[in-house]
Amino acid sequence: MVTVNAGPAAEVSVVTFNIRGIMDRWPERAPLLRRCLKQADADVFCFQEVLTGEFEQELQLLGPDYHVHECRAALQHLSASSLLGAAYVSSIRALLRFSWTRSLLVSLPESVEGWREQHQLAGNWSRLLRDLAIAPFYGNSIATRQFAAGWSR
Repeated sequence: MVTVNAGPAAEVSVVTFNIRGIMDRWPERAPLLRRCLKQADADVFCFQEVLTGEFEQELQLLGPDYHVHECRAALQHLSASSLLGAAYVSSIRALLRFSWTRSLLVSLPESVEGWREQHQLAGNWSRLLRDLAIAPFYGNSIATRQFAAGWSR
């Protein structure tokens, strides 16, 4: 944790944290991550390898007291990689516009990873399915504490 002190009322704490956004053992990992992040009690969390956007992995861990600024690195990379990647990203963005397809896409990462764990699958094709399920949300983000007016730390 880094604490910046620029005067008596300007102290800000910043934590960087790698979530390892893939959903393996998520039911076991999430409560541990929640406790760790709560103990850190930072004003700003910088997350790597997080399922951001509609998936809201950061808010699942931090709760509603934070505002998330997302960067969907996987989609940006895929879009720039090839015509097929650009078509995939365009399709995903279109599907995310509709609530029922957005709900389906948000449910996929945990479902696919649960299926992989249940059947102990670690091959290339099952990893490809996992990667396709998490790609719409995979990236980095910054979560900033939302302070109430007149509140000081």
